[in-house]
Amino acid sequence: MGLYGIASTNYEAALDRVENRMGALASQLATTDDEAFKQFIRQIHRIQRMEILLEPNLLWPFQGHSVFASLFIEEQNPEILQWTRQTIESWKGRLAGVNLFRINLSGARLSRANLSEAGLPGANLSGAELLAVNLSGTNFHGANLSGANLYKADLSGTYLWISKPFWGKS
Repeated sequence: MGLYGIASTNYEAALDRVENRMGALASQLATTDDEAFKQFIRQIHRIQRMEILLEPNLLWPFQGHSVFASLFIEEQNPEILQWTRQTIESWKGRLAGVNLFRINLSGARLSRANLSEAGLPGANLSGAELLAVNLSGTNFHGANLSGANLYKADLSGTYLWISKPFWGKS
């Protein structure tokens, strides 16, 4: 039980640090300065990539992670990915021209968003709802669009490049 307390405290402290960073960033996004907004929003992918210790679970091996794993193993946290995805969804009308390099927006609901001239190289948009989205001039170099719904999306002038074909060798 003592190790569980230590692991749980470490996990909560790490999660709190990320929450604080995300909260500070979210408040800065309310700026009316478009260039400052673009600088702030592009920081989201760095927050997504932050790794924290695993959450310990006393019900392991039936559920969650062991206390020992929680003391030593770090990985990206699904809660953090969800928060950042929701933040992007909230600001979907102001994303034109924004560089969202390697951002994870899998499953995001971005219908009617303005992503014109956006930079999405290496982005994960698998399973995203991109209905009637303005994607004109967007760079998708190396992005994952598998299962994305692009119904009525404007793809004019869009840059698509599959760097590693998923269909195998030819």
